[in-house]
Amino acid sequence: MRIAQLLAAHRLPTPKTLLLNFPVSLPLIEQEFSFPVVIKTTAGAKGVGVFLCDTANSFQDLMGLLDPSDNRQMIAQEFIASSYGRDLRVLVLGSRVIGCMQRTAKHNFK
Repeated sequence: MRIAQLLAAHRLPTPKTLLLNFPVSLPLIEQEFSFPVVIKTTAGAKGVGVFLCDTANSFQDLMGLLDPSDNRQMIAQEFIASSYGRDLRVLVLGSRVIGCMQRTAKHNFK
């Protein structure tokens, strides 16, 4: 989440992203996003804990699967269709880009 804040602070284009406390209400999601929307846990790597909710019903299903006593935070993020299953990883040292790669998911959302 910190990286998203730094990118936005430097006016670099990023998907709309919100850090939310669980449980997340459907009206809040519908107010801030259009479906599909990406829901991420705050822990995980290599796509673990990342969910694509195509509809309001799929979002409610996901919220129903999570433990309501687990007062965790989660991230809601705008879905960018043109980058489905891909993202760019850029390594910056100081103000210089010293490396860049495109990451492609082995498996897209389930």
